[in-house]
Amino acid sequence: MQRNEIALLSFLPNMHIKLTNPINKNLFSFPLHIGESDSWSLLHTLNSIPGTVKIITEELDDLWLPYNLVLHGDSVTTTSSCKIHHDSGKITTAHVKLSLEITIIAVNYDKVSCTVRVQGKNITANEHVPTRSFHTLTLEKNKEFVLTKKVWDSVAVDTLREGCSMASSADLAVVLMQQQGLAHVFLVGKRVTMLCAKINGSTSSSSNFDKFFENVFRAFMKHVDFSTIRCVVIGSPGCVKDEFRVINLIRETNVVPEIRVFREFLDMVTSNSDHARYGPKSVETTHEMLAIETLLITDDHFRSAEIETRHEYVGLVKSVKKAGGKVFVFLSMHVSGEELAKLTGIAAMLRFPLPDLDR
Repeated sequence: MQRNEIALLSFLPNMHIKLTNPINKNLFSFPLHIGESDSWSLLHTLNSIPGTVKIITEELDDLWLPYNLVLHGDSVTTTSSCKIHHDSGKITTAHVKLSLEITIIAVNYDKVSCTVRVQGKNITANEHVPTRSFHTLTLEKNKEFVLTKKVWDSVAVDTLREGCSMASSADLAVVLMQQQGLAHVFLVGKRVTMLCAKINGSTSSSSNFDKFFENVFRAFMKHVDFSTIRCVVIGSPGCVKDEFRVINLIRETNVVPEIRVFREFLDMVTSNSDHARYGPKSVETTHEMLAIETLLITDDHFRSAEIETRHEYVGLVKSVKKAGGKVFVFLSMHVSGEELAKLTGIAAMLRFPLPDLDR
């Protein structure tokens, strides 16, 4: 498939993606299964071109996707109710349902109504709403909307991929074990509880117990994504859970990676400050010296109203990864993101000390 072709990608029953390019009007379609790296690699090769996405959010907790995906300068198309006035001897008021397309100026999340409100100027002319007039569209549960971007960068593609992951909203992992050698691993989210694994094994001897625990642990590590899991619960009758010998390993890994990395950074600032830097200019300078081992950045940088600024930080993330560094993107609405924002929202842990950098 060439870069200027159109790809129709079906992710889930509630989400369809259509990358469009005005140069070539051919249409190619194929199913995309979540987790297939080749399909996502193809999507990445098609980025940096204009694209259109049709999305329906089926659960309230899915609305984080449009909040993080819709940016200043994008366009959104969806239905809206408009109040109109008739004056034919008697003034009357009525509400008309319209399909509007607006160029985005602002995006806000309403915690009370659990909706995303996008504001902008109307693009499509109709008899009720003039072009270039300001309008607010509401994105909510079970309401379809179409998002068009002039450029699909790698951050937008990754956000879309995360939104398409069935396990992305699960923030609780549960391991239930029984004395007779039966265990279940669940992922629990606001939208669904999913049985990920069922483990059967003999517990008639100490060696069998060890093998059973090993299989439980392998299943646990296979299905649990520690970048989203906030808590792990291990339960059983009697003392089986206490004999689960890998529980210490789980305790070491059940901390959300971003929180753990941020704590490491704060410790480094106080105990080994030559290996830590924060602030846009300082981080940029250290990257020019290929000194960044780990980059910490809040997602606010990718929602900047300035397209050049967004591209600058997207390029920084790509460049750090290409140089072998790790990148952690912090959600601005999460407590760890709020703490990082107090330190300008961007920081780095270095491969080697740079004691004289600030001088």
